[in-house]
Order: sequence, then structure tokens, then C-alpha cells
Amino acid sequence: EPELPPSAYESIKIKGLPAFEERWADFRYCKWPEVPEFPIGEWSNVSSKSQGLADMFAKLNEPWVEMFATVKSKRESIKVITLSHFVPRQELVPEKRFLITSELPKVVGSDLIERQLRQVKSDLHVFGHTHIPIDLDVEHVRYLQWSLGMQRKGKDA
Repeated sequence: EPELPPSAYESIKIKGLPAFEERWADFRYCKWPEVPEFPIGEWSNVSSKSQGLADMFAKLNEPWVEMFATVKSKRESIKVITLSHFVPRQELVPEKRFLITSELPKVVGSDLIERQLRQVKSDLHVFGHTHIPIDLDVEHVRYLQWSLGMQRKGKDA
């Protein structure tokens, strides 16, 4: 979905509602190490274009991805279930107009997860993070998220 122009946000701002970065705990509580080969950059607001965090976590998965891709190529009949905390594809997040906050799609996932689950020929991918239930088949992979609850982190959670 395209972004609204900055001028449009001014007319729809809710008086007294803190900025998304103040409401989303990850911006306040997560401290990431500086890893030279994965420059995280300024990851303190939703307008950041840094892919350093996603790249760093994808790199940690690579040895496993290679191993499982090899196993699957030798044994086509096995079923592969992959898991991630984060959302692997943008279409698994509802459209902005159905969300409590339109900023959510910017902080919930990475296309790198999708690339890796495709490499291992996943049959079922179970994921979380958004607490929005979904059960959807896309291009021969079943994607499933079924949140069992949500701990309230604060009055705006």
C-alpha cells in the first residue's frame, strides 16, 4: 500500500496520541550490537531504510537453510515446517485500513524470511509477531499464525 503524503498525517493525527516510535516498545527497549558487516544504522523510527537487522538475522539462518535444502533435495517426500517470529511476506499483514496503526507493516517482518523458507521448500510456515490470526496458502506454502493471547505491555498495547 502506498504511503500517505506527510501533509495528510497532520489532518488525521489523534490529539494526545504519542508517536508510533514511542508506543512501539522495540524502539525503546531493543539494543542491537554494532556488527561491521551489517550496519544497522539509525533504527529508531519507522522512516529508517536500514536493512541491517534483517540481514544480520538472515545470515544467522544461512547454515541451517543450506543443510535443510540439501536434505530436502535428497528426500522429496519429507514435509518441511519452518518457523519464524516475524512475518515472511507483506500480504500476510492486513491492509492498513484494517489495522489499529498503519505503521505496523513497517516493523513486523522481512522478505528475507520468505526467500529462506522457499530455499528449503517449506510446506508449512508458522509465524507470529502481529497477533493477527491467518491461515493462507500462497504459492504452494501454507502460512499459519494463530495467536493464543496477548500480554498487555501498557495501556496503548
